[in-house]
This record gives sequence, C-alpha cells and structure tokens, in this order.
Amino acid sequence: MVAALRSIDHLPLEHRDKAWLDWFEELSLSATVDDQPIPRGTMHLRAANATTRLADVSGTPQRIVPMGRDHGILFALIVAGRGRLVAPHQAFDLADGDVMVLGTADDWSLTFRSDFRAFILQAAAGPLEARLGRSGIRLPKVLGSTVVAAVAKSGLRTLGSNLETSGAADLTAAEVALTELVASALLGEVREPAGSLTGVQTAHFRRVAATIDARLSDPDLALALIARLEGLSVRYAQKLFEGRGESFSEYVRQQRLEHCRIDLADPNHAHESVAAIGQRWGFRD
Repeated sequence: MVAALRSIDHLPLEHRDKAWLDWFEELSLSATVDDQPIPRGTMHLRAANATTRLADVSGTPQRIVPMGRDHGILFALIVAGRGRLVAPHQAFDLADGDVMVLGTADDWSLTFRSDFRAFILQAAAGPLEARLGRSGIRLPKVLGSTVVAAVAKSGLRTLGSNLETSGAADLTAAEVALTELVASALLGEVREPAGSLTGVQTAHFRRVAATIDARLSDPDLALALIARLEGLSVRYAQKLFEGRGESFSEYVRQQRLEHCRIDLADPNHAHESVAAIGQRWGFRD
C-alpha cells in the first residue's frame, strides 16, 4: 500500500471540523471539549497499511479518549504542551518529551490543558504483547528515564519530524524498532508482581529473546543452542518461558509469524512470494 499523506490544512475551512474527528477515528480515538462541540486543530496523517499509521497532531485544549476498538496500540510523544493521562487506579502528569504507550481498547483519557503538539504512531498490538508476556504490565504507561526509553523517544521524534518524507517502508521498519525499544523499556522499568519473572530473570529473557531474533532464519533453531550461547542451562531457559506462560517453540513460532506479517506489509518485499518470506524466517513449508 502506498503511504498517503493528508493534511487538514489543505481542506476548506467548512470541512476541517468533521475531518478532525474523522481522522482521529482512524486512530481509534475521539476528541471533545466542554465549551464547543468539536475541538480545533491540524493533523498530518500518513498510513502505511491497515495497522500502521503516523500522525502529527496539533490542537487547542481538549480531551482525547479511545473509542474502545481493539485496533492495536499507540506510541505517542508530546512535542509541546501540558496534559494529564488518567486511567483506572493511576494518573500521569505529562510535559514535553513524554512518551505514552496506549491501548486503543483500554480505559483512559488524555486531557491537554494547553495548546499541544504530539506525534502518534499506531502499531499492531501483537508484537508488544508477545514481548511483555505475563509480566503483569498493563497499559497505559508512560516511559521513564532509562537509556532505552530515551532511544525510543528520539526515534519517535525523528519519525514524526520526517513524516512528510517517510514512506510506507519507513513506517513499517519504525514500527518494528519502536516496539522492541518500548518493550525493553517497560520490562526494565516496571517491577513485576510475585509469581512472574524476577528482575534478573527478565534481564536474562531479554538477552535470550535478542539471541532468538538474530537466528530466526534457522529452521533448526533449538533451545539448547540458545541456552549455550547465553551461558544458561536448558532447564533455566525453559523456566524463563514457563514464567511467561508459554513454551520456547510457541515463542519462536509467534516471532516468525510476526516477522512474516511485517514483510508482507512492507512494499520493499512486494516482489517476493509468501513462500520466500516464510522460508527467510525459518518456516520449512
């Protein structure tokens, strides 16, 4: 699919209000204000495929809420402005540079108290959920001040700043990279509840996951090899997956399927057959 760039700035004034809400709906969001029926703002939107979109949004004070549709997750960077993110049993005060991870089917509200600008990347939820496993991490979340979080913020800022020149392939690649960075940041920042992986086990699993990703193309990939490369016993490596409520083979299969999905949606691979893509990621048939 060719990435299409649209801007409310290019529409007649009488059509902008409706377009504002319609385009928010494409991100599975809605916006309201107390003293007027429709918020005001400008939006530049680029779509790479059915699950990946990038938006550069600027607006007046307003309240943004999810529409309750399970259409993936949103990585949102506040470029300018002040806001407050509220969800059941938690609330976050937000300022310039903060990055939120939001589920489109979750219960939350984001209220901007001043004029604002934000970059929003909509992505598939599956890869992040696979990375987080049964860690107990629940969205929405605001990334902290770790090094990995800083890299994720920088990546999203760069992507949003180059929206007009970014193509479908750029957005697809950015979705993969940001998902990995955000998952790593969340796992490193959040203390897991009792009964799930400990902090040390989480760090070990992140290493194991990176080693698996580097060898997904090997159809003979085995847990014994991964354990040996990471200096772990096979039993300990098995326990890492059991702590996430899955097996090694289930995890590998899901990661291979996800990489196939990404390549199938990437125009850079449009000339390749499904079989070729599957074989590249370790599927024999």
